[in-house]
Amino acid sequence: MHWDLNNYYSNNMDGLISKLKLSKTESTKLKELRQIVRERTRDVFKEARAVAADVKKHTLTLEGVRLKLGQTNVRYLSTADQAEVARLIFEMDDDARNDFINLQPRFWTQGSFQYDTLNKPFQPGQEMDIDDGTYMPMTVFESEPRIGHTLLLLLVVDLPLYFQTPVIT
Repeated sequence: MHWDLNNYYSNNMDGLISKLKLSKTESTKLKELRQIVRERTRDVFKEARAVAADVKKHTLTLEGVRLKLGQTNVRYLSTADQAEVARLIFEMDDDARNDFINLQPRFWTQGSFQYDTLNKPFQPGQEMDIDDGTYMPMTVFESEPRIGHTLLLLLVVDLPLYFQTPVIT
């Protein structure tokens, strides 16, 4: 008896690989969601940078910064985290604020999706994802590393309600 293991593993219609690989629809949906997260991340930073620019131009008070941030997507943060973002933006020194105002998040996909080795979930409840890194130029971290790190976490990681709003059905 002759076994064709190559065909068993690699046949795109009936082979094992056909059970593991994402369909075009699944891959496209993940790419669409990745793009939405990237756009929302850019939007959040754009809004926070605009408030920082207003601090620079109009010498806003801390309360003024809080009020302005309350009109942005930062409103999805807890009250304590909103206050922390306001304080960090308000207390930045001029160099750090200038760096922050010019900050543009960049993205780089890594991991199994990038290398086309992401498998379909094996059991119900398992999920697929894309490891998409958000990268920041280091200048904002050089002058005030704690401020840069904390703002990054608050604006990207801690905005779950903003990112959980329905976008694709």
